[in-house]
Amino acid sequence: AWTRLTTVPIHLANGQVIPKNTMVAYCNPRFDPSVDAFENPEEFDGLRFLKLAQSNGPQVRYKLDSLSTDSLGFGYGIHACPGRSFAVAELKLIVAHLIQNYDLKLKDGQDRPENIFMDFQIMPDPKAEVLLRARKF
Repeated sequence: AWTRLTTVPIHLANGQVIPKNTMVAYCNPRFDPSVDAFENPEEFDGLRFLKLAQSNGPQVRYKLDSLSTDSLGFGYGIHACPGRSFAVAELKLIVAHLIQNYDLKLKDGQDRPENIFMDFQIMPDPKAEVLLRARKF
């Protein structure tokens, strides 16, 4: 969800007023896995967007840095992040470096830690321990 804190009272067209210092949120339905946007939305498919990009549809739509009202992570229109392509490239480089050069695993006997839900955010457990070992080539 997108969250914002009002800095002034907001007067809506229907007469309602959102007071100053109120946290408001908008949940984009594309972030909701129950939406019928994808086949088997609640099932993990690490290749989902690669398959969609290779389909006959508009391929650019499935790039992480593309602009669409379906995904507002980098904004839209005049508010679009000008550094989005650089940010995506940096993320890809970091993930590729980790995968190529390190073995990662949870501590022995440890299951996947539960997510932490805070307001409208989902975060990993900061107390969870992930073991990281440099690969030997």
